[in-house]
Amino acid sequence: MKHILRRVLRTALCLLSAALFTALISPWAFGQSGFSRKIITFNSPCDVPFEHPTTLALRPDGRLFVGQQNGMIFMLTLDAQLNVASVKCIPTIYDRDKVNHRLVTGMAFGSYFFAAGSPSYIGPDLYVSHSDGRFYDDNIDIHSGTVTKLVGSDYLTGVDIAANLPRSRADHAPNGLAFGPDGMLYLAIGGNTNAGLPSQFFRWLDEMPLGAGVLKIEPTPGGAVSLYATGLRNPYDLVWHSNGNLYVNDNGANGGLGNRPLQGCGDDGTDPGTTHDELNRILAGRYYGHPNPSRGECIFNGGRNFVAPMYQYSDLGSSSDGIAEYTATLIPGFHGNLFTTNFSAPAPRKIMRLVLSADGKQVTSALPFASEYDYLNPLDVVISDDGTTLFIAEYGGNRISALRWQSPTAGS
Repeated sequence: MKHILRRVLRTALCLLSAALFTALISPWAFGQSGFSRKIITFNSPCDVPFEHPTTLALRPDGRLFVGQQNGMIFMLTLDAQLNVASVKCIPTIYDRDKVNHRLVTGMAFGSYFFAAGSPSYIGPDLYVSHSDGRFYDDNIDIHSGTVTKLVGSDYLTGVDIAANLPRSRADHAPNGLAFGPDGMLYLAIGGNTNAGLPSQFFRWLDEMPLGAGVLKIEPTPGGAVSLYATGLRNPYDLVWHSNGNLYVNDNGANGGLGNRPLQGCGDDGTDPGTTHDELNRILAGRYYGHPNPSRGECIFNGGRNFVAPMYQYSDLGSSSDGIAEYTATLIPGFHGNLFTTNFSAPAPRKIMRLVLSADGKQVTSALPFASEYDYLNPLDVVISDDGTTLFIAEYGGNRISALRWQSPTAGS
């Protein structure tokens, strides 16, 4: 009898040990995100080191493009295990100003096309937003905002699509790029002020007519540039969703950094305090609450044409930046979700998964995503077409996090 009890006890202990071991190695089995993480770093093959990634783009063939703060762009070829198989430097934007540098903040790929008389495709062209690389400097070129198309198989030739766009004397700039269903290019562009009026922190610069909003750009040299929507303080990234809606993350005002107008644009205004970052569903011609006296927009978060945000991020000063749609059907419940990066948010809300209503007009739930991992100032996010992998640019860590889905079978 004692032998039998000992055998039962040993069996129970073995089962308990196996369960504990599974808990340690299998986040999926115990309700974690279901994603494993691989940190991607690499040695730059050119004289410019890899540091401070600001924007990511995935080419349709799976190559990952990484833009960084000083204007250098890297093309990474990854193997099946997400190891870096090769790195190519693309210095086209960086070479424009090796002293003050060029701040690259957005990238988007155009369509593949075929050369005349050739069965082989060329491209796709890479569109890049960039501006004066300095921060908080009275000497910043406030008309340095540019969108450039990089062409050729090596992307070493640049053709400017739009130039002379506003750039603040702080850290607000022409930011994220996205192609719309109409074939036009859409640019999120920051304002020159904290809340509409000039201030010492923002080097006493006024708002400009083409700042603080979303621009619509015809993607050809000399193409038309127009305002699509206004009233966005510092929209970092935007995405055209498969439901037909355009969504934009916008950074809220900071208390003490500049005033808002009252009812008229000419007054001294009042401090708005620190306000929440926002997710906005963008409608053409509408106003989203950041005043711009140069356009006669004087009411902070109000007025006849005002549209309230569809969602406010919970953490004040979270700096909600990168945004991407999960377009695949691989993971049940993820299709159509938005994933966003929160540069300054505390754990566990560095990366958020936003579930939308059927009509795309509301956020029905906002969930911290893969919070078992630590992220160092996550700034941008892109998702592979097959839905297996999220790539996150960690500005403060000089690295890329690759979050790969582990199937329930593999993780159990």
